[in-house]
Amino acid sequence: MQATQTAALTAFLIAAVAAIMSIREIIRLHKEPLPDYVKSVVEQSEDQTACQRFLVREYTIAYLFFLFTALCIAGSFLIPFGFMDLLVQIGLIAGVLWLVSVRFRQRRFIKQEESK
Repeated sequence: MQATQTAALTAFLIAAVAAIMSIREIIRLHKEPLPDYVKSVVEQSEDQTACQRFLVREYTIAYLFFLFTALCIAGSFLIPFGFMDLLVQIGLIAGVLWLVSVRFRQRRFIKQEESK
């Protein structure tokens, strides 16, 4: 019984830390200076303003999915409903797929070197 409670408390604390980290990253995205993973792509783009707006918006959506997932994990300990596990899986899969899609969609902003 004690091991189960310790594991549940550990998972709850990890979910709380993940929620805090998601919030911090969203705040960091919307303040200057931009994070390195955004700044490096913006510097390579032709239309830097549009690229920056796109990346900030899309990464914010991805981090919101991760925040949703962390809150569902934490909430599953407070409100034990069966569908919370499903919400956790949906949030995690959606967040990962969104991040991968952003990486592919950001290519349209990067300057294309003209081949000779």
